[in-house]
Amino acid sequence: MSQSSPREQIVRRALDETGQDSARNIRAVCPFCVREGHFTVKRNLSFNKTSGWWSCWRCNKKGRFSGYASDGTSSSEARDQANAASVLVFAPPQSYIPIGSGPGASSPLTAAARRYAAKRHLSPAVQAEAYLGMVLRAEDDQDFTGRLIIPVLPASGDREHWLGWIGRDFTGRKADKYKYPVGMSRGKIVYNEAALHVASDKPVLVVEGALDVLPFWPDGIAVLGTYSEYQIGMLAKCRRPILVALDGDAWDKARALVWYLTLAGHKNCGWIRLPPKKDPDEMVTEIVYSMEHPDTWTR
Repeated sequence: MSQSSPREQIVRRALDETGQDSARNIRAVCPFCVREGHFTVKRNLSFNKTSGWWSCWRCNKKGRFSGYASDGTSSSEARDQANAASVLVFAPPQSYIPIGSGPGASSPLTAAARRYAAKRHLSPAVQAEAYLGMVLRAEDDQDFTGRLIIPVLPASGDREHWLGWIGRDFTGRKADKYKYPVGMSRGKIVYNEAALHVASDKPVLVVEGALDVLPFWPDGIAVLGTYSEYQIGMLAKCRRPILVALDGDAWDKARALVWYLTLAGHKNCGWIRLPPKKDPDEMVTEIVYSMEHPDTWTR
């Protein structure tokens, strides 16, 4: 094993002194955050015992311990781990208010967001489970006021560290209906990744937009636009049946995605073709029927 660098020694000491061990990871207080004057008892540093990668959710510093590069990890796995480590992590906006639980479920400040969610037929339970909300003010030169905020959480469901969010205009006055924070790694994440890791024979639905997932919660994921090679790799590792239902004008991309997944070794995936100009959240009854009847899928 090669000699560890000073940076690695600092991380190892933090893991030894403040680490909280679990089956796969060790969480610890980040020494680099402390050095920058952010004094906290939160364990924002995470070390993966299998891959050797470590990263801090807050300051985004990351690296890999020596001795893991030649541990039998394939080049594709190493590339996936490197990509995962490069995903930017965000702290929730400081003025964020969830609308499905707590004071935000009844506050006059969130009334417009709650009316929009109800218009989209999103039940209070889904609003709470998906942690939907809104912000009260612009922050960090980014204005997400007047938008329903849909947080993109890590697979662990950690609500203190987001992978980004989608802001959907509910005022009807914004130039862009959808908005994402600067730096969000859309091609390396999916919305509701946790659904890919559930042990179940029930199909997981793949759609384009996060709002299209919510009527099928918690059994859907969104690729947040056009799917990427990295997202195909994430889906290929899912052991649940996969049903792809992209927007009606993207049926050819749905067919191609199933082809890619089949080539990657997925054994049970298919797609359905929606009518032109129809989105999944407009075809809920039909899609639920298809999820329950795999014989209706095109493979």
